[in-house]
Formats: sequence, C-alpha cells, structure tokens
Amino acid sequence: MHTDNHFEQLPVWKQTMDFVRLIYAATNTFPAEEKDGLGRRLRNKAIDLAVMVSSVPQSGISAGAARNLTDAGNAVRELEALLYICTQLGFLKPSEYDKYTEETSSIGRELHRMASRMSKKIS
Repeated sequence: MHTDNHFEQLPVWKQTMDFVRLIYAATNTFPAEEKDGLGRRLRNKAIDLAVMVSSVPQSGISAGAARNLTDAGNAVRELEALLYICTQLGFLKPSEYDKYTEETSSIGRELHRMASRMSKKIS
C-alpha cells in the first residue's frame, strides 16, 4: 500500500502499529464477555495512540505537536494500566504483560525523546 503519509516513516509509528497488532491478537483470546469490555477499551486506546502518533508530523514543530506527544505519552500510561488490570484479572499471563509493557515502555521513551527534541527547537 502506497501513501504519502509522513508519519509512516517514523520508527515510533511502525512500533506503535506492531503494538496495535499485538493488542488485537491478545484481546481475541479474552473471554467473550470481556471482548467488548476491557478488550475493547484496550484496542481503542491502542488505536488512539496510533492516531496521536500519526498527527505529530502534520503538526510540524509547534506547541500543538508537543501537546500531541504529551497526549500520546498519557495514552501509553493508560495502556499500561489497562494491561495491568487485564493481568490481575487473569486475561493476560504475566509473561504477556511483561512483553506488552516492554513495548509500551519503548514507545513511551521514543515519544519522550521526540518531545524533548521538539521542546528544544520551540524554545
């Protein structure tokens, strides 16, 4: 698929999309009654994160782009909380939780680096 979207060139975008696929696969194993509960919340938050990351290049170097990065960082923390809840309720194995939070931590670090670089350029 060919598009002219600049966000597709961002390593953090590619990492986020890999994470979205992981979340969709994981939530497919949830009990039926939770696929529309926690499963849906987890999938929606992962999609929200991808959308926030995709909006950064279009915003350029601006206060708005910095806000988008902050919002994306908040989404990462919300995802980690949802993953923890899913693990505590037995919908995810501890090893899965570790794998997914390793991914969210990596995404969060990259978002923080981007925000730091942007803040220096804005100042």
